[in-house]
Amino acid sequence: MNENTPTPESFFTPADLIVARARKTFDQFGTRTQAKLWILPDGTPVPLNCWHWTWLMANYDVADRFGVGEGVRDFIARGVGEREGRILALRAGFFRANYDRNGGTLTIEGCTQFWTRRIVTTVFVLAADNIGSIDHMDVRLFDEAVTKIEKQKRAQLFESDDSEKIAKIPLISGTAWGDHLVRTYRIIKETKK
Repeated sequence: MNENTPTPESFFTPADLIVARARKTFDQFGTRTQAKLWILPDGTPVPLNCWHWTWLMANYDVADRFGVGEGVRDFIARGVGEREGRILALRAGFFRANYDRNGGTLTIEGCTQFWTRRIVTTVFVLAADNIGSIDHMDVRLFDEAVTKIEKQKRAQLFESDDSEKIAKIPLISGTAWGDHLVRTYRIIKETKK
């Protein structure tokens, strides 16, 4: 291989590699029955050991950085919780991920307008790195007001082997970028053997 030959890692952008290195497996966070995380608007996955809205309240600095700090303070003052906090964060570009260990279901929620290449890459890496634990995957993309679902897809993955599952990730696989991620991920996996 000469110096001009691309390496598998060169197919990702540097930002994608940062996100990929920040990944966690479901066993590293959450409870016995659930694993939760926020995907921040910049694509950074943040594992949680509490409810999504509780994490927002405890992390004003992050909420402020992404423009939801005042809203978080307001819903604390009014004593409202989970639903309002989730909607506030989704409207600001956060994506919510829940993994139910009992059913093997990974659910991703966010707004269509923020379903960017960076978010898609984070969701793909999260799913691909945990694919052996995922039997079902749901992706729901809401309108910007988070009042109706604009796109939704569910994939039953338990009937496929792990190498086939990554090519069936809902709302990612079958797109140009998704297919690129699948090819690149497979190349990286092969080179690590």
